[in-house]
Amino acid sequence: MKALLSTLSLAGAVTLAAATQDDFYRREVIPLPAGTEAEVGSIALLPEKKLAISTRRGEIWIAEGAYGEDLSQVSWTRFAYGLESSFGMFWKDDALYVTTRTDLSRLQDRDGDGEADRFEIVSQDWGFDATYHQFAFGSEPDQAGDVWVALCQLGGSSKWRGWMIKVAPDGTTTPVASGLRSPGGVGFNAEGETFFTDNQGTWNGTSSVRHAKPGSFLGFPTGFEYYAEIPDQEAPARPNSPSRFPTEMARIPELYPPSVLLPHGRMGASPTFVVLDEKGHLGPFENSLFIGEQSHSQVQRVFTEKVNGVYQGAAWHFLEGFESGLVPGKLADDGTLFVGGTNRGWGSRGTRGFTLERVRWNGQVPFETSQMRALPDGFELTFTETVDPTTAGDPASYAMEAWTYIYQSSYGSPEVDQSTPVIKRATVSPDGLRVRLQVEGLVKGHLHRLDSSGVRSKSGRALWHPVGYYTLNEIPAAPPQAAQTAPPKPPNGWVKLPWEEKKELLVGMFGPSLAEQKQVQEAVPRKAAVPAPEPARVLLFWQCQYPHTSIATGNFALLEMAKRTGAFTITLSDDPADFHPNYLAQFDVVLFNNTTSFEQTIGPDGQKALLSYLKAGGGVVGIHSASDSCRTWPEGVAIMGGIFYCHPWSPKGTWAFQLESPDHPLNRAFDGQGFWHSDEIYLYREGTFDRQHSRVLVSLDMSKEENQTSDQLYQNVAHFIQEDGDYPVSWVHKVGTGRVFYTNFGHNASSFWTPAILQQIHDGIQYAAGHLEAEAIPSAALPEPAPCACAPEAH
Repeated sequence: MKALLSTLSLAGAVTLAAATQDDFYRREVIPLPAGTEAEVGSIALLPEKKLAISTRRGEIWIAEGAYGEDLSQVSWTRFAYGLESSFGMFWKDDALYVTTRTDLSRLQDRDGDGEADRFEIVSQDWGFDATYHQFAFGSEPDQAGDVWVALCQLGGSSKWRGWMIKVAPDGTTTPVASGLRSPGGVGFNAEGETFFTDNQGTWNGTSSVRHAKPGSFLGFPTGFEYYAEIPDQEAPARPNSPSRFPTEMARIPELYPPSVLLPHGRMGASPTFVVLDEKGHLGPFENSLFIGEQSHSQVQRVFTEKVNGVYQGAAWHFLEGFESGLVPGKLADDGTLFVGGTNRGWGSRGTRGFTLERVRWNGQVPFETSQMRALPDGFELTFTETVDPTTAGDPASYAMEAWTYIYQSSYGSPEVDQSTPVIKRATVSPDGLRVRLQVEGLVKGHLHRLDSSGVRSKSGRALWHPVGYYTLNEIPAAPPQAAQTAPPKPPNGWVKLPWEEKKELLVGMFGPSLAEQKQVQEAVPRKAAVPAPEPARVLLFWQCQYPHTSIATGNFALLEMAKRTGAFTITLSDDPADFHPNYLAQFDVVLFNNTTSFEQTIGPDGQKALLSYLKAGGGVVGIHSASDSCRTWPEGVAIMGGIFYCHPWSPKGTWAFQLESPDHPLNRAFDGQGFWHSDEIYLYREGTFDRQHSRVLVSLDMSKEENQTSDQLYQNVAHFIQEDGDYPVSWVHKVGTGRVFYTNFGHNASSFWTPAILQQIHDGIQYAAGHLEAEAIPSAALPEPAPCACAPEAH
């Protein structure tokens, strides 16, 4: 089945053309006012679908028609002129608020002639000495009505430069955080917290998106003299140079790290605006931040999360091809993203001196990684489309590298302290939209680059942008581990215990001892019956209603044989939610280890998914009490081929077994000879097991007196002895095109260190996976009765 999935996935990848931006987004250039050097510094959205821009030369223009289909009809009116350069603008209460290098002003058109006739300063409580780089980037109002202003420090030492400040509606100005170098834009996340971009340079090894945490020092050590004006707050210690950010954080409590590093050259070189998309206007990326990029004329996409009280997250490329370097951006309620820009003498990939453009999503969903969350042992990826479980579940589909930057007074930094974390496991969620990556070698404080180029969607599409960059400021703490031992529980209390308590007992009290582990390791098969084209993928499910104390030993044995022969890999599961069509589809075999009443555990939806999976060509293996199930699910009887009724042959007895068809491939473990073995053997409910349906491999040898008269038989056994003397123990059969192997052995832990039993289970797994060819003609349908090999007379 895996080979089929791989073939279909690869075929889909070949037939689908590589995605392009035009497949999902329409980018259009909006005509600017004729005869004006409209180097756009800020954008504001006005009522009646009007749009305002400010220019480098201090003008403000208002457009009509910028939302329309025919952009040739756009018209412009100059609203104001003579201002300083503006990098922040919004409309509120019939006024245009403008953040310039010198102040926050309110502009109004009181007589309605289309031009501002009232100019009011809301705040000018920061310094400006006409130095070229002393920009001020203003936000829209936050939830309290405050405007946040990021003040560039470079080139001067005017008051509050290098600080984030906020201005209340009444003009009161409050310093919030220090340590800004050269910001490029300010915005808010979905929780209303303030984020800004900062550019590479001195004390900034690379550009970044930062959380303006109140009271924090953000890394650029100037403007400390203004702490004297803040009551009850002292300046932080100065950082050492050269150093590393985590090292200095341990020494300077106020120092707060960048939330998302944007690796210089790889993810642009000069980030600008911060735009939040709460409603998914730009695609299935709700609550993502979209970051402008001046040098590369791009828009990047950023996901953030808070771990251990610190913001961190990932960045991906998003849009490109804009005609100049982007500076401001605004997202309108109708989903239109307006961006403006200039190369302003700085240069940009977009060769025009300035531009105003709009972008609209056409509703077609790109196949992307929408989220990347940190886990204690790796990352969880969320995708915009159901993934192909074969490629997404293969660790080889991913590659990771990690590095950091020098924290220093010199300009920028090379990538340093490189490492190569290893993707050990990739687990696809039942809905096919998430993948959990288990990673060995995570490095706290490093940027982790993840390349997911090998992943395909279920429809065969490659990721549009397969490379993401996650800034791992913090590694989440692992959840508390359950105790490995617990007080004994009476046997009749097992069923009433919740699963987590059963699980704790099975793993802690009844797990294999070191001596038993050694016995298992010596008994597992050394090689597979047949070479596998590739390892079969086995989902080993072990949640149960009544637990057998051999379960943990069985799990250990199965994992050991997978490791020893390489014929299959095993994913352990005790989560009923895994019985989902998308999740089951990534496995070749589902193995039930002593799962009493599994049909109750997985529920109606899981039952339907399992039966469909099997009929469509999947494989199922059942061990011991896997047949003690499906009493309330008639269709499920066909899965194991029989339902437990009672167990006359107790686990304390040693019983004789015969081989039916000794030369059958799944009987090769017994070398053509019946045998004696100690385990609990079932009798099946009348009408559930049928030789018309199953091919019997091993059965009780009732020619041996011990099987009928032993004192280890349970009382009243005569009541259960069948006239036909038919007591099957292991068998195979087909359900649709799917293959099933079942064995009654496995009540006793010792069965899991009996070489022949383990070999037959191993061969049964290979059969169920479709790797080992073997007849499944029902015993009753054979042209002649199958030959039998009886047990020796003595044991």
